Amino acid sequence: MKKSSFFLLLILAATTFAQTAKLPYPIIFLHGLVSSDATWTQAVTALGGGEKVFDVCLNHDGSNTTASLTNDISVIGWRDGNSTPSPNRLYVINFDNTKFIEAGHTTHSLSNQAAIYKQGVALKAMIEAVLAIENSGKVILIGHSMGGLETREYLQRGYNGTANGRGTNWVDQTSEFGHRVARVVSLGTPHLGSNHSGGILTAILNGADEKSEAIRDLRYTQSGSVTPYLFGGNEASFFWNPAPYNKDVNCNGSALDNITSLSSGTTYNASMPLLLNIRYTWITSNYNGLNQDGLVELARQKLYNGTASTPQSADTLLLSINHIDEPNNVQAIIRGIDEPAETDYAYQILPNQETKGYITHGMNWNSRDVDAFSFKAAKDGKLVITLTNTNSGIDSLLVYDGTNLLNRELIQSGTQMFTVNGVVLDKIYNIILIGTANGTSWENPYSITISNDVPVELTSFNASASKHGIELKWSTATETNNKGFDVQKRTNDRNFQSIGFVDGSGTTTIKHDYTFFDGSTISGKVYYRLCQIDLDGAFKYSEVLESEEKFPSQFSLMQNYPNPFNPSTVITWQLAVGAHVTLKVYDVLGNEVATLVNEVKTPGSYEVEFQSTAGNRQLAGGVSVKGGYASGIYFYQLKAGNFVQTKKMIYLK
Repeated sequence: MKKSSFFLLLILAATTFAQTAKLPYPIIFLHGLVSSDATWTQAVTALGGGEKVFDVCLNHDGSNTTASLTNDISVIGWRDGNSTPSPNRLYVINFDNTKFIEAGHTTHSLSNQAAIYKQGVALKAMIEAVLAIENSGKVILIGHSMGGLETREYLQRGYNGTANGRGTNWVDQTSEFGHRVARVVSLGTPHLGSNHSGGILTAILNGADEKSEAIRDLRYTQSGSVTPYLFGGNEASFFWNPAPYNKDVNCNGSALDNITSLSSGTTYNASMPLLLNIRYTWITSNYNGLNQDGLVELARQKLYNGTASTPQSADTLLLSINHIDEPNNVQAIIRGIDEPAETDYAYQILPNQETKGYITHGMNWNSRDVDAFSFKAAKDGKLVITLTNTNSGIDSLLVYDGTNLLNRELIQSGTQMFTVNGVVLDKIYNIILIGTANGTSWENPYSITISNDVPVELTSFNASASKHGIELKWSTATETNNKGFDVQKRTNDRNFQSIGFVDGSGTTTIKHDYTFFDGSTISGKVYYRLCQIDLDGAFKYSEVLESEEKFPSQFSLMQNYPNPFNPSTVITWQLAVGAHVTLKVYDVLGNEVATLVNEVKTPGSYEVEFQSTAGNRQLAGGVSVKGGYASGIYFYQLKAGNFVQTKKMIYLK
């Protein structure tokens, strides 16, 4: 009989469809001046990689002296050539002609230094393309340098601040949420302009052309010159040295128009404001105490009114790195996209979608973090919330139905499942996660899954050790179209693999119990889960069970007990690794009198009984025992691979 010591730890894992955890919304990364999609390589890699690149040419007619929203903008599309690539949550827009020329597009210089008016139009095209392939109602925009102004151009242009106001570039003109943006993050963006020029400019941005449309748009008022794009005025009144290739800020073929600006003073233009139904994060940097990041003055990297950031839904983060390194600060980016604390801005969770989030430091390095999510019930009944928290920093979970607190749960490390009863169709529920950020919590995202439809309600799932393996047991309260359960197993360094299938009970409202026995135990931690499969092929994973089998660290043969014995005794031994094992008994003359074991054994502790009763016996596996032993001394010998050990025992009649 094999004796094994098991430590069973039940980990309630996500009940979700087969997929990895996703960010709450797709992220679109926007690069800066004289840059390309390569700006974001480190950031997208840290967030999971596999980003999709969207190329847009902004100087398609090849002329720098004229500007046109019609002739200059050419949407090349997804770089991989696929009109509908598979969704991945990470997207990068590119204006650099040296990149999209790979797609066979003619070289058009200064595309990545084109007017910000054009960039706003291009961003609309990309948001539409992303939403066409993603199961999401909104996107998150992250812009570095000029890319931050691109987001503002998209959001502000044409919006008049009234309830019926709509942005000229919005993808949906029928709603105040038609911009389809959940959050905006800018890094080192010259929200209030940048007047760097000459050697300082080109030293940081190699290839920058001071005559380009973009640099024209970045200028703020100096020496009496009007700067139409950022602060308003007539295009013809813009004077700078060197003079720009053209003064046509709004790209309509004329350079005599009065331009409605994005900014006014230190904040946005109230006549064309930033929206209050979006959260903003202005990531700023003071490099080497210079009150700038090397390219943009610190006071011009954000919008503010007095000491308060604007809009009122904005946060400000402060770094101490140079302009070029800002897109590589992954921790700052994750802090920037962090889930809002207020339910008005809560990130939406879709049914059965495993969504990941972060406990991060907030403004002023505040370690207490509150993350708000919303979920719209698709049916009456209940919600099943599954939360995985491994070094993520979460300590509590709250559920509200708008005003009433429905659930309050303390969160432990691992994965837990909670049920919210009395759910009403079409009602919005808020799930609030609260935690404390530390030095590594931002590197360990949690995941949350919410289900409103549980066709197979699993009420228990556990594992127990037996003589020869592990027995899995589970029960269901109800089942709907349940084909059965694929039993899956993995070790620490492998993926889950199917080890058997147990038929389900179709559709039933009565309790059913199921069992499965796994006799192929191995050393170390082993994980089990069930893949419940519907008759239509849809499937969901159950909780995960973690089992750790602790095997001996060395071979050994123990003294039999009792000793002396009559009529029987037990011999125990341990195997550190699997081996072919023989255990034989000899008399004092060296004659073999019994073979107790002769087979391959897995690692573990074993015991066998030796009986002195009369009668010859032939056992399975080459084991033979002769009865009728004389009193006296006997020896028993264990051989397992290269291990050999012999001990003495005494039989007394």
